[in-house]
Amino acid sequence: GVCPICSNRDAYRALHKDILLLVLLSTLAVGLFIATKAFARRERDMEQRQAAIWYDRGRSQSQSGKVEDAVESYRYALAGDRENRAYALALANALAAGKHWDEARETLLRLRESDPEDPEINLAIGRLEAKVGNVRDAVHFYRAALYGRWKGTQVDERRRQLRVELVHFLIGHHEQNNAT
Repeated sequence: GVCPICSNRDAYRALHKDILLLVLLSTLAVGLFIATKAFARRERDMEQRQAAIWYDRGRSQSQSGKVEDAVESYRYALAGDRENRAYALALANALAAGKHWDEARETLLRLRESDPEDPEINLAIGRLEAKVGNVRDAVHFYRAALYGRWKGTQVDERRRQLRVELVHFLIGHHEQNNAT
């Protein structure tokens, strides 16, 4: 027969070879993971930079009165950075300025889903509803803005201005009872 000592050495060598191969493949997998993650991060950074360029272009176009061009620029900006609240809000405002009421409302309501107590979003929806004549919905969103979570400076002053705006809106729509 076969020598038991020699056959064990072959088994140990095979096991040692398999372990070495496993370590090598694991190291390669970790290296590829790190490289892929770095590539994805670099790609994401580039998309965000491009989105910022489109957003700046949209702001310039909005200020120049080129509403439809601004809408397209804001769409590109939002496509490049879907999580950017400012881009979505700018797109909604440009859509409203271009009288794309339904799309502006959809954009704002989708944005509101992530933070229903955001006064800026609620105010934008309230103003949009006021423009299209939905008094009841406008009042609802104006009030949601009033009692939302305000951040930053001069919160009391901004709330006061919003109350005045709401009162003027209500009086303008013959809702004096709700204006008090």
